[in-house]
Amino acid sequence: MLKLLKYEFRKGLTGLLVMLGITAALEGYFLYGLYINPEDMWHAGWAAWLLVLMTLGMSVFVFIRGVVSYSGELKSRSAYLIFMTPNSTLKVVASKFVFTFVLGVLVAVLYGALGIMDITLLLSEFGELEETITLAAEALEELGLHVDQFVMAVVLGFLLVMLYVLALCAMAYLAVTLSHTLCRDKGYRWVIALLFYWVLTQVMGVVYGLFASPFEKLVFQTMPELQGIIDAYGIQTTPTLGEVMLTLVPFGVASLGMIIVSMFGCAWMLDKKVSL
Repeated sequence: MLKLLKYEFRKGLTGLLVMLGITAALEGYFLYGLYINPEDMWHAGWAAWLLVLMTLGMSVFVFIRGVVSYSGELKSRSAYLIFMTPNSTLKVVASKFVFTFVLGVLVAVLYGALGIMDITLLLSEFGELEETITLAAEALEELGLHVDQFVMAVVLGFLLVMLYVLALCAMAYLAVTLSHTLCRDKGYRWVIALLFYWVLTQVMGVVYGLFASPFEKLVFQTMPELQGIIDAYGIQTTPTLGEVMLTLVPFGVASLGMIIVSMFGCAWMLDKKVSL
């Protein structure tokens, strides 16, 4: 498995380095606008906006690169040799899934950490902004709005998006394999792949729709006139982080199930139906 992962890494290294190089250049531009030329704050503002777009672009890159590379291996007369190595088809397919998923998580962590760092630098450079945010948070609390619940909503949204994207990626692999199984060497194969992908995403939506939205558990506001009573009696009116995270379990299990079905389905079709 390790050798297969190394192969996937080497194959995507050039594109990955290009994207990281662009990110480094944009981060340098942001730091230039923040520290070297703070008089023209539009530099830092533009850099921050471009970094947000780069984050989205990197997410798309990880998703598209894995699927396009896999599709190319199925139709290329040289790239498919990876399936001829002394590894089971399931192991080869699993390595592609693992690499794409791990790379996606690493990219999310990297760009998330970069965003937190840049926000921290911005707050430290303009201390009054931090004070303004603190005052705003206190004002929201006075209105009965729970800042921690809004933070939980952001974290919850990020995790749900991650689970959904991983399942989407797995469905893309399955759609590509189905199209190669049924329409090998056909020029319209990519249209069939898109059709399968659309159908599979609709199934995903139905499955996820079976579960209650985790956001329903969050309590964003308590009536100010009741806040005194709540504080006096120590009543817990908002869910804890642990309680909120438990609502993610059904979505996590569903996503994992889709990934497993896709992985084993792809391996079975490559073994039994697709002529490599």
